[in-house]
Order: sequence, then C-alpha cells, then structure tokens
Amino acid sequence: MSFGDRLVEYRSVDELLAAIREIEAALAGTEGHSRRVRRLRTTTSKGF
Repeated sequence: MSFGDRLVEYRSVDELLAAIREIEAALAGTEGHSRRVRRLRTTTSKGF
C-alpha cells in the first residue's frame, strides 16, 4: 500500500501476532521498575 511518498508492506497475520506478543512480553518485563516522577511548579508575580 502506498500513500504519497510512503510505502507500507503488510506481513502475514501470524508474523504480526508474533510481533505483538514480543512487544507485550518486553513491556511486561519492565512493569516491575518504577519510573521517576518529576513535578515542575511554576509561580509568577503577575498572576498568570
């Protein structure tokens, strides 16, 4: 399938399902790690 100057070649359903399973497994492996949460507070004297 092409759109403009881009071309997308779809693979078989089995390959797409395998790729989805691989991504889900990689994401599941990182769930135990906590990410650092950053908060940014901004104050102004003009009331913005």
